[in-house]
Amino acid sequence: MASRVEIDGSASEKILAAWDEFADGRLGPDIADDARRYCPVRTGALKASIEHHISGEHTLVVSATGGGEDQGGNLYVSHQAGRLSDRSVSLTHPAPGRNPGSLVTRQVHHVEPGGRVYAAYVELGHRVYHPSTGVTGPEVVAPRPFLRPALFQERGE
Repeated sequence: MASRVEIDGSASEKILAAWDEFADGRLGPDIADDARRYCPVRTGALKASIEHHISGEHTLVVSATGGGEDQGGNLYVSHQAGRLSDRSVSLTHPAPGRNPGSLVTRQVHHVEPGGRVYAAYVELGHRVYHPSTGVTGPEVVAPRPFLRPALFQERGE
């Protein structure tokens, strides 16, 4: 009995196209959603920075930076010392009797590429840097992994 096998010359292209569709449409969003669920939240910037995309030759990338915009184009908001705007004069002061210029206000900020990227420090832990003295440590912030647990989670249909 003789057998014959024919190999479609475009099979690898079809397989890679199917992989790209699966990775970008299902696997990437699932991993990113799990990472957002496991992510520690202080300002929300790290959680909002989690994203996925296909890079180069069919490579799925799930990443977090801690800065930038979320998918809806929303900037991250943090509490920083600042002045209330001049428009606030007509508003009810949240803490009557205090100097309006000394309040902590909500400030919107952009983090440009190459800016403050701290996801790895949260994921892996780090020693505390004191900007006032320029000294690092001895205090240690424990790791709070969120990307690795999301990546290594068992998934099924």
